[in-house]
Amino acid sequence: MARNPPRRAVLRRVGALAPGGTKAVSNRSGVAVVANRRRRGPLGEEMDRTDESLIALRRILRSTELYGRKLAKAAGLTAAQVRVLQIVAEEGESTPKAIAARMGVSQPTMSSLIDRLEKKRMVERHPSRLDRRQTNIVITPAGTAACERAPDALQQRYVNQFEAMEPWEQAMFVSVLERVAAMLDASHIDASPILDIGELGGQGEGEQG
Repeated sequence: MARNPPRRAVLRRVGALAPGGTKAVSNRSGVAVVANRRRRGPLGEEMDRTDESLIALRRILRSTELYGRKLAKAAGLTAAQVRVLQIVAEEGESTPKAIAARMGVSQPTMSSLIDRLEKKRMVERHPSRLDRRQTNIVITPAGTAACERAPDALQQRYVNQFEAMEPWEQAMFVSVLERVAAMLDASHIDASPILDIGELGGQGEGEQG
């Protein structure tokens, strides 16, 4: 049975998670809470927590959008397309089904992603040597070069920091994010674990058709 983290550890971790305008304290039960020290706006006015939460959400959306633009400019690709290239490069060759399973996307979405990469001459479809009915995806020199030009993956930065958290902290983090999704009426949206905006199999911003 998992033990709860020590109170001191909870305080330390909550303090690390709390934004600059807050600090971690404990109540009489020894439960970590966050004391409110209001942030100041550009004119020195106090900001309420509703505004702070909206600013945080806006920063997440903008960060994802700006990374997509940077990626499109540097490599002419979307984040999902880069992930396909990375998986194929790691494996040497891979089937569309296997790539889709690793990325958590549907087969039609994967087919669309591969079609676009093939059109850019970054991957090729080769018949399997073991089963002629099966097709393997192979990365081309152009695809390898595009991967090397791509900026550091925003998703991988997130994954590295998330996986460095304690299990209890990860659970708390996911719970908060799921509640945010519900508050925005987004719980029903079918989504894949790819940090990208728009349709994964569609044409990204700045991408040449």
